[in-house]
Amino acid sequence: MKIKNEKEALQMFCENKGTIFDSPFINVMDNDRLMATDRKVMILVDNSLLQETYEAHSQRLPNFDTTENTDINIPFANIDKAFSQFELVPETIKIDGDIEKCPECDGTGLVDYTYFADNGRTYDKECDCPICDGTGTYRSQKIVETGRMIPSNFSYYQLNGVYFAAKLFNRVVEALRLMGFESMRLKSCKPKDPNKFIVCDGIELWIMPCVDIDTKIAQIATL
Repeated sequence: MKIKNEKEALQMFCENKGTIFDSPFINVMDNDRLMATDRKVMILVDNSLLQETYEAHSQRLPNFDTTENTDINIPFANIDKAFSQFELVPETIKIDGDIEKCPECDGTGLVDYTYFADNGRTYDKECDCPICDGTGTYRSQKIVETGRMIPSNFSYYQLNGVYFAAKLFNRVVEALRLMGFESMRLKSCKPKDPNKFIVCDGIELWIMPCVDIDTKIAQIATL
């Protein structure tokens, strides 16, 4: 089999922080399997299932406990039913606003530093403003609603006694559906360590659970 919507779906597992993990890549330290991760969820795909080409990097895999202690089928339809139990909130994102005068340096690009030395002397120095990098301006940001309704940050799925952030879990399911899948299997279930799922032969998935859930404010839907 080949993955549908391959690059679009795999990109949904990546982070956007200017690191090696910003895009999927072939991991030469893992039998050339593809790795895509945002360090909360990680998908590993056998090279034989890929149609697209990717950059190759060397990345040591995390030292996960791979002991399989369960085998639970999770149809995504069950997740849809659990999702309906949540009270949803509007999704918001940050977008760039106008270029404005830096309020920290009042647009001068410079700020005064004071250093108190061990010998009792005080040193004053004028340096580039660390907020605007000496430019005197910065681009403001606005928070806008996308029009989508999503679970709050305090919404969790409970699966076999383990809690997963609903927003993270939903993103995983959305990506896997885009690939053409409608279920996955939980193979390694641990309340404080990454949990292993198998999507199909050749696709392995790891998801970090949530610990120390505040049940007084949490919304919890059981799968």
